[in-house]
Amino acid sequence: MKIHLIETDRDLRAALSQQLMNRGVIVEEVAQDAERVAARAHCDGDLVVVGHHTAASELAALASAIWPTPLAALLPVFDTSHIVGAVKAGAVDVFDRSAASDVVAEWIVQCCSTQQTTAANHSLAGTFFSNT
Repeated sequence: MKIHLIETDRDLRAALSQQLMNRGVIVEEVAQDAERVAARAHCDGDLVVVGHHTAASELAALASAIWPTPLAALLPVFDTSHIVGAVKAGAVDVFDRSAASDVVAEWIVQCCSTQQTTAANHSLAGTFFSNT
């Protein structure tokens, strides 16, 4: 499992990276230059997680740029309007970025696992199986 973590908060980025690496996740941290992630993430990542970053204000553009790699958002304000806005912009899931780093890391792992399962099921949907 490999994720791209776009987050400008150095402490949160470090804590999440450590928690995720402890769970066997490969993490590419990004503090700046979300465009660099957008250019590469669709090729070599299972999930892009956007927290506090300028890219967060342009989730729709980032989601489009990295498609088909799924995007998940860590929201600074976890209320209905922000959740709906992030989902409308293309986020496959959202979470409260103020939660403890171990809880956020577990959410990221579950989100990534769910997306991998969904992708595998979709790729099998168009496959013809023969017993002969």
